[in-house]
Amino acid sequence: MTRRNLPAELAPFPAVRIRQAWLALVTTVLVVISSLSALAEEKNGLRLSVQKTTVDRDTDRNSYWDRVDKALGLKCEIKNTGLYARDPGELKYAVVVKRWGYSPTRYERYEGTETLAALKPAEDIKMTVGKVPLGGYESHYDRKKHMDNIEAWQVVILHSGTETISAKSSASFDKLYEKSQPALGQRK
Repeated sequence: MTRRNLPAELAPFPAVRIRQAWLALVTTVLVVISSLSALAEEKNGLRLSVQKTTVDRDTDRNSYWDRVDKALGLKCEIKNTGLYARDPGELKYAVVVKRWGYSPTRYERYEGTETLAALKPAEDIKMTVGKVPLGGYESHYDRKKHMDNIEAWQVVILHSGTETISAKSSASFDKLYEKSQPALGQRK
């Protein structure tokens, strides 16, 4: 009896089971990667989802280096998951940017406040905040080495002056915020 003629339970590595295991592995990896791209928090009847997004992009191409000027922002989705309507509030954000080409490393921060409209039960608001200009150069072999980069961010929602919910990109936000200085356009 050849290997092909064996019943499925006697075959050492049935092709169907290998395909099913491979498909399950690929699906799991894709789900994990897609869930990491956005950060979501839920607290006090609000759900806050935040992720980086490109607001504006301009590329000056030449044969070896491409000069890139772009602006990134934070795409926020706020949903009222409670049973009651929410009063208007405010959304405060802070973004820490690592500038390339500086020694020692230079961090700048962009801060701002946006007004948040009243929310009915199960209503959501989508807004893009914190337009941060980034620049640098891309080459055919390395796209990130010579570019400014958003290192950390924080979004806080306030109602009646008290914090309702907040989200941070990483635990190192506070440390990076302390090391940063206000960006040129935001200095007082």
